[in-house]
Amino acid sequence: MGIPKFIRDPIHDVIRIEHDVLLKLLDSRSMQRLRRIRQLACCSSVYPGAEHSRFQHSIGVMHLAGKMMDHLDLDLNRNDRAVVLFAALAHDLGHGPFSHSFENLLQGEWDNFSFDAVVSNHEAWSQKIIANDPELRSLAAEQSSDFAERVISLLDGSLVLITEGEAKRVDLGSIITSQFDADRSDYMLRDSLATGVKYGIADMNWLLRNFQAMNTPDDSSVEKKGRKPPETMRPVLNLRRAKGALQAWLIGLFHLYENVYFHKTVLKYEGVLRGFLKRYVDLLVDKQSPLSIDTPKGFAQIANAIDRKESDAKSLDVEGYLSLDDYVIYGLLRAAVDIPTSDVVLKHLARVFLGREHISSYSLTDLAKKDPSAVGEFQKEVERVVGAENQKYYCQTLNANRALYKSDEKKQIWVINDEADSKPWKFKESAFKYFEDPLSKLIADGSKQQEEQILVVVQTERKTLDRKFTKLMGSRK
Repeated sequence: MGIPKFIRDPIHDVIRIEHDVLLKLLDSRSMQRLRRIRQLACCSSVYPGAEHSRFQHSIGVMHLAGKMMDHLDLDLNRNDRAVVLFAALAHDLGHGPFSHSFENLLQGEWDNFSFDAVVSNHEAWSQKIIANDPELRSLAAEQSSDFAERVISLLDGSLVLITEGEAKRVDLGSIITSQFDADRSDYMLRDSLATGVKYGIADMNWLLRNFQAMNTPDDSSVEKKGRKPPETMRPVLNLRRAKGALQAWLIGLFHLYENVYFHKTVLKYEGVLRGFLKRYVDLLVDKQSPLSIDTPKGFAQIANAIDRKESDAKSLDVEGYLSLDDYVIYGLLRAAVDIPTSDVVLKHLARVFLGREHISSYSLTDLAKKDPSAVGEFQKEVERVVGAENQKYYCQTLNANRALYKSDEKKQIWVINDEADSKPWKFKESAFKYFEDPLSKLIADGSKQQEEQILVVVQTERKTLDRKFTKLMGSRK
């Protein structure tokens, strides 16, 4: 490229844009949309500083992906390096407005109808946008005819690169998606700074310095005719030298989920927003005009797909999806409050969300531990207070999964014990005993039981349900 381009960032200081295609991606309509989608959705209801965007985060992920490749010291050609950086920068293109709240809407059910995973999953949408957005296809084609396909393959974990010189197989998918990747590393640092919660400030420089590229068994290959399956080079962490840094990183991530992402008040307002979006779409499906404003294209397509029972990828196109962002949702919320003729339920939920009015939440998990039958009794009381007709809008059950380490086989961290160890191994949940301290063992032992069901209820008779819940919690054994 011509004159080098740099971005000043509060986390990583100076970030260099090292390839023309990355600069063009930054300026694209799809990428600029991420400026209008907050990284932490409803977290600003608790942490006022949590106003940063997915655009900022994506730039940070690209930067860290570049640093990870630098430390691996691989002999990649310029085009292959651009593929990895492009994937890192574009990995969040598929997030909808308010991120997981919108994703939950697409994962819901309407009279025995639900969307396919390709429609309801933001990772699938990232790949769909790269493949189908004309602007992105054009700039990718300027690099090579298969550039976009290689980026998509890297994001889904199927791309193996070949180094120059010795022609070694290299899998760098874990840089973008794994238990320790550029994505998690950036949002830990960025979210910690924005919220003022310091748990996620990890020693990234030391972790990166202890990464190296090593041959690992290729899980996708099967031994044939007595020949060993080919080995693939992957990022491997020296656990002996970086043990403390990795431990702090993992536990810091756990505490961020506990104290920020799954904060009880954050979950409350996410529940209100889910109810609002559900009500809005239901009214559109019923051919009603919930608000006296034009229906955003994306929501019109969703309602039409539900009405026609079209669950596949054709039900919502890229143009419709990209028409939606946080600003659109705020426009609907504001209109619901201001327009006198708007739907009563929409107006109530919008007023609660925008005005940050008090909401009740109850741990069904804690209640079930007291007595499983108490959950049903409490839910009947909730239905009586809220009313059966509007319960699906005023009551939302959210699952808070606080697991320290996920068991997805494809996303494990590859580690070695020291430089002399020639056999990397996958760091799974059972490996937490390696840390040999009570805190890690306690968290690891309980990680599979960390999911909690939270019932969020929007209603005027808060004291009635509070008394009922307290009574059930106190009287059951």
